[in-house]
Amino acid sequence: MKTPAPLPAPEHGPRPAKARPASARRRRRARRVQPNAFPPKSRIAVGAIVEIEDADTGEGRTFLAPVGAGITLTGPGGDTSVVTPVSPIGAVLGRITGEVVDVTVEGDIREWQITYVG
Repeated sequence: MKTPAPLPAPEHGPRPAKARPASARRRRRARRVQPNAFPPKSRIAVGAIVEIEDADTGEGRTFLAPVGAGITLTGPGGDTSVVTPVSPIGAVLGRITGEVVDVTVEGDIREWQITYVG
């Protein structure tokens, strides 16, 4: 029995994209997100760099991004964790510098004070 000849390649049209793991797509999208400039007393929104002071663990700096949770960015100001609004820090959305927010993290209630929004 003879093997059928392969079909000719299409002459026009896009090439099919290679499947990439979801984590690679998230990292690629996260790299395109630029932090916004937030004037003083701005309400926290996606794109903000937020510094909080946790009464139990000290300070933390995060970049509130639409995607890319779990990535750590290293820059001149130190390490910054990327988080999304669905994480516990999403509770700071709409808040301003100086406010205190009670947040549940791993079943424990923590008190966070917002010390910087940029």
